[in-house]
Amino acid sequence: MIGRFARASYLAAALVALGTAPAGAQPPLTDGPAGMTCQFHFSAAGAAWRSPGGDWRDAGGALQGEQAYAAAGITSSPQTKELAFDLSPLVQEWSTGLGLPGAILIRQLPGGSGPGARLYSRESAEPGTRPVLELALAGGQRQRIEPEADTTLNCTTRKSLGGQTTVQAGGGNAAVLVFPLDDVDLAAVTGATLRLRVAKVWQGSSQLGVFQLAPPWLSSGPPRQGLAARYPWDRFPPGDERILFTAQFEEDPWHRGWTTVNERSNAETIGDEWDNGFQPWLGKALSVTLAKGSNLALDARFDFAKAGLPEPEEAYVRY
Repeated sequence: MIGRFARASYLAAALVALGTAPAGAQPPLTDGPAGMTCQFHFSAAGAAWRSPGGDWRDAGGALQGEQAYAAAGITSSPQTKELAFDLSPLVQEWSTGLGLPGAILIRQLPGGSGPGARLYSRESAEPGTRPVLELALAGGQRQRIEPEADTTLNCTTRKSLGGQTTVQAGGGNAAVLVFPLDDVDLAAVTGATLRLRVAKVWQGSSQLGVFQLAPPWLSSGPPRQGLAARYPWDRFPPGDERILFTAQFEEDPWHRGWTTVNERSNAETIGDEWDNGFQPWLGKALSVTLAKGSNLALDARFDFAKAGLPEPEEAYVRY
């Protein structure tokens, strides 16, 4: 538990966090009816962008900035047939843990004379016209990846425009492409090229730029380390006023220090004696059993008042 007067509190417990989402779980970026639109990055849940038309981060790190990671020119006469963007610098950033790997936004850069272009999407009937991210890997290998989602963010409609055979960039529209890169060793990528086939260029000429897609839940920098990062093996020394309570289940009884423990709790401390090969991370672990027909396995509480502590404005638990 952490409060304003105590910035962190810790429970070293071998407990399952029931009812909590996995760390890092975020709304999906999809091009289906419930997916991305001008207003929402996940319309099924009413999860809005910071700005209508989508959120992006430029090569300088600025939200809604104008410094593209890569740019390519388009003309109507003669009509541009294919665009190639060198995304090596962007993939390099992704390999360091920055940004959302595989998610990009393409928009028209300032200064052009035309309203942009239509680009073939992953739904194109001709496989050779679909978007592709070409990766060069260490050792001379090459990999071609098609997007798992692509759509146009068009603010004249509330509907998702995914599923169409083209996406549009320019004229107030932005194209979003999401490439599946979870299984790619980004640190081994030596070069990356985005190739797009052009379906139509309206009268004039302009440039399209590639930016990082940056939905509101995405962190703008590397993860911030918390209090526990300062103490290897979670051995918290006495005297740190930011730590209100710790429990490592080494005491006898195990619930010493907890202010309230329901007598119906079905819990015991264990070492490495289990036949299934379980090994506690450090010292003993707390084994909690939910018996068949029961609706309670563990109910242990730490009450600030009962412990003689003032009620904090904020409290955080690490387990």
